[in-house]
Amino acid sequence: MSETTLAFGANSGLMGTLSAAAPAAGVGALLFNAGVVPRIGPNRLNVRIARALAVQGVPSLRFDLSGRGDSAPARGMESYEEQAVADIRAAMNLLTERTGVGRFALMGICSGAENAFHAALADERVIGVTLMDSYHYPTLRTHLNRFRQRARMQGGVIRAGSAWIRRRLRGNGNGNGSAAARQGAANSFGSIRPTPDEFAAKLTKLVDRGVNIDLLFSGSFLETYNYENQFRDGFGRFGIVDRMRIEYRPDLDHTLSTAVMQREMVARTASWFSSLSQ
Repeated sequence: MSETTLAFGANSGLMGTLSAAAPAAGVGALLFNAGVVPRIGPNRLNVRIARALAVQGVPSLRFDLSGRGDSAPARGMESYEEQAVADIRAAMNLLTERTGVGRFALMGICSGAENAFHAALADERVIGVTLMDSYHYPTLRTHLNRFRQRARMQGGVIRAGSAWIRRRLRGNGNGNGSAAARQGAANSFGSIRPTPDEFAAKLTKLVDRGVNIDLLFSGSFLETYNYENQFRDGFGRFGIVDRMRIEYRPDLDHTLSTAVMQREMVARTASWFSSLSQ
């Protein structure tokens, strides 16, 4: 296995690390920032995944988006979402130039999952996305589960109900304002969350194109995702749930903070990428 640090993209402003071993598989992997975490990933997760993939013959590029880590800020006027997609496309071009692969799978966590999703919609070279803790859409059962959890923690239904009323009066019943605000809220980088109908339409476009979609939800967002079949309950009416892999793992946290979580995530992701290469 070899690892090479490369500058690429507009004005060579992007920085990435290519991990590869011959012979290369037919699919390349792209790994990038989770929020403001640099290209090494949370607790060096991206490094571990990239090296595991190289052993399998899957070349990968872990890189910093514009303005993150070692990459320079973008010089243009594109939105955050547009620039992220442009950066990911530049990474695909580089991986093709260096390894010859022409198809790509993207792995993203948090805002990285959103960026991977947007890039998949924009570029047909993407044949797979594995997204951890991407968009969350709570159902009625989600809220009831959370209320029961709060009641246990706060010593009863009356106390939990009183606290809920106070939060509603302050305008942050679930920490994010009204349901309408939560549906259309922007994340900290300015990307607007699609409504459920919009998200379903975009997922449908991807699965109709043959893109392999893997959605993983951790146990770190009890307010908005807290039970096994939540995605099915929210999106079953769109006829796409059985065309994707959806997994809820309450034993994992958002940053995969323990060695056990890291090992499991590396194995899970490497297995998924390997299946795409066959």
